[in-house]
Amino acid sequence: MRNSDKLSQPRRIVTAAVYARYSSEMQSSSSAHDQIERIKAMVTARQIETRTSPEAQIVITSEWVESDEATSGKTAGRKGYQRILSGIRQKAFDVLIVDDLSRLSRSLGDLFELYRLLKHYDVELFSVSDRVSSADPNAKTLFQVKGMVADLGNDAHSERTIRGLEARAREMFSTGPKPYGYGSEATRTERRKGKLVESHFKLFIVQEKAAIIRRIFEVYSEGFGKTYISKMLNREGIPSPSGHVGGWQPGVVYKILTNEKYAGEWVFNARTYSTDPDTGRKVEKLRPRSQWLIFQREELRIISQEIWEKVRGLIKANELERKQSRPGTKQRIFGKATRLDQRHLLSGLLSCSNCASPMALVSGRRGGYYGCFDAHHKGNCTFKSLVRREKIEKAFLQHLKARISDEKLISWATVRYNQIVKSYLKIAPDRKKDLEVELRKVTFEIDNLIRLVTTGGGDNLESVSKAIRDRENSKTKISEELNRLD
Repeated sequence: MRNSDKLSQPRRIVTAAVYARYSSEMQSSSSAHDQIERIKAMVTARQIETRTSPEAQIVITSEWVESDEATSGKTAGRKGYQRILSGIRQKAFDVLIVDDLSRLSRSLGDLFELYRLLKHYDVELFSVSDRVSSADPNAKTLFQVKGMVADLGNDAHSERTIRGLEARAREMFSTGPKPYGYGSEATRTERRKGKLVESHFKLFIVQEKAAIIRRIFEVYSEGFGKTYISKMLNREGIPSPSGHVGGWQPGVVYKILTNEKYAGEWVFNARTYSTDPDTGRKVEKLRPRSQWLIFQREELRIISQEIWEKVRGLIKANELERKQSRPGTKQRIFGKATRLDQRHLLSGLLSCSNCASPMALVSGRRGGYYGCFDAHHKGNCTFKSLVRREKIEKAFLQHLKARISDEKLISWATVRYNQIVKSYLKIAPDRKKDLEVELRKVTFEIDNLIRLVTTGGGDNLESVSKAIRDRENSKTKISEELNRLD
């Protein structure tokens, strides 16, 4: 049959979805668009034929053209990919077309699960570059081989990244976010994925910030605590390292006081990160000390060895005293979001009348006292009055009791409450699935941002650090809601 006759014959219509992805900020942002346009052109020219319906006409459904940009293929928690999986379960299309199988996933497990999903719902997958279909007799084996190759590629990429970072560390270049008090400047320009990017950043001391760091160490060495120092800096209007409206906090001061870089000791390869397969969370692990690379960089020293040793001794003595005076309590780890005490009746419900910040238990004496968190921990508020926990709880309950003694009102409130709970329980399973997807998505966005920094990318490390903090906050909120649903 001539090609012109073949084009003129009417054929049965097969609906198709298209998925595209590019993995790195260093790739062209038009990469996903180019993949989609290539597939559309091939479908128009009838250069793609499905195995299940070889004579059918493929029609791409615009509603099911999905893409994920600057997102790793090592995770299934991508918004576009998850929507495609949803479409497969709904049988919203007959065939899924991709430029390459690796665009779908670079995980052996995820790729094999996708194959099982396609087979169960009788949806065909066609890969343009591979020229293979999930309906091929040897498709299962091919999926396994492609997944294994991708997994090995992931491991090889990680090893190359670590080797590259180690080489830069040995050459005294920056290998990640710079600590407060330091700046960086590029020493080279490289072409990566068609783009000119700055690389090989050299660190230098920012003298204005270094003076603040020295002052923090000096004040602490004189016997003043972290809370006093944070209040002092806030009173003087000195911008905090993070730059957010909350200003200086005791935890920020503690991190500065315990950062060995200020004493000229820079450690590389001390920690590694692993993704928990159950929660999708990134977990930090300490490597064996034998694997650490320790560099003494006197040109980047801000604090003298004498005051560093003195402050370190004071911190150890204070921690020992805290453990002895309050056995069983745990020191809050810097970097974790501050969480107000949720064990008491009015926890999280009270606000300061002066600055509207949360009221927290700022003293544990005689059952505890509520006070303005900002006033007592940051020095940003002048309202330092305290109210005894038992007194305010008793007043609140008396006030509540006086206004809800009507039995009809109590009956109405009980019925209404049960209705709300039942309604929430109906949507809880779907909500949990959505949150789990969102958690994976945020986790891998954090991974990508960290990878961008560690590979020398990113024009503005401060903006990247802010993006990481924002996503960490979102991750905490999602995790807390998931815990409540469970």
